[in-house]
Amino acid sequence: MSTLLWGFVFTVGPILLAIAFIYALLRQRELNARERQHQREAMEELYREEEP
Repeated sequence: MSTLLWGFVFTVGPILLAIAFIYALLRQRELNARERQHQREAMEELYREEEP
């Protein structure tokens, strides 16, 4: 029973990890101009808040 469990872990585990990795790569995308501007403004606002 223990050997069967470890066999399952060593075969299915890497497959699931590869699927998760591929999914993450496919979900990445470039920001459009409006999203980049919004991100830049939010970052500048955060830096302004941190200044004493």
